[in-house]
Amino acid sequence: MEIWLNGDICDPTSARIDPTDRGFLLGDGVFETLLIQQGTPVFLAEHHARLLASTQRLSFPSCPSLETLTHAIAQLVQINELHDQSRSAARITLTRGPGPRGILPPLNAQPTCLISLAPSPTPPRHARAIIATPRRNDRSPLSALKMLSYQDAIFAKQEATTKNVEDAVFLNTKDELACTSVGNLFCWMGGTHLVTPPLSAGILPGITRAKVLDLARTLNVIVREEAIPQTQLATISGAFSTNSLVGLQTLSELEGRPLQSPPAQAALQQAYDALLAAQRKTQNP
Repeated sequence: MEIWLNGDICDPTSARIDPTDRGFLLGDGVFETLLIQQGTPVFLAEHHARLLASTQRLSFPSCPSLETLTHAIAQLVQINELHDQSRSAARITLTRGPGPRGILPPLNAQPTCLISLAPSPTPPRHARAIIATPRRNDRSPLSALKMLSYQDAIFAKQEATTKNVEDAVFLNTKDELACTSVGNLFCWMGGTHLVTPPLSAGILPGITRAKVLDLARTLNVIVREEAIPQTQLATISGAFSTNSLVGLQTLSELEGRPLQSPPAQAALQQAYDALLAAQRKTQNP
């Protein structure tokens, strides 16, 4: 698969990233992953807005424009012949760029931007989960950013695998449910209303999370953004996670306890699928 690196399309075997790049050495960078449907990027404007907000928060000197990303992805879709691929994934990686030794960023930083595409298989609709050992740091401003450093998530995923389940749910430093290893978390309480942790719980402001919140309100589903203490685990009747590639994924089991999805979740799933279909029609009339 050809990639886009700092404005050029190139073969990944010949691409070069500076050995002093701070993203490689220090994790000084952010990324976005988004779904591509039959060559059409899904919610690219929203992903760009989050990328821009992240670079501003980190004081990066620049961020690629939405027009640049749109053109780059279109080039990659064409050259990699992904127009007919029902699902593929785009990853936009942006680092502060090369720099001298030391932690303090250089004054004349030149960011590195890498965009790559790959086929994305249809994800499973269900997953079982445990409570992860690592904690989500709700006290860190970085918890709201999609930083390159994903070691906690890697550790949690490995822990889930050793316990023969597919995913893990993070608690934060207040013993509240926060998110899954790679997505936001929604919980059904008593099968009647939906609760998702607030951004203050130390979670990423997910693109799919925001869409699901809007859809739930449109469907008159009672939905709240509020803390979910670990002590309330027994009151959770159902749950699902969200991210840009899986959409809505049901958690069928949490810490060994089976969970059930109410009919309202099927309605949310249908509404989200319709939203994705509308995206394709809007961008490919």
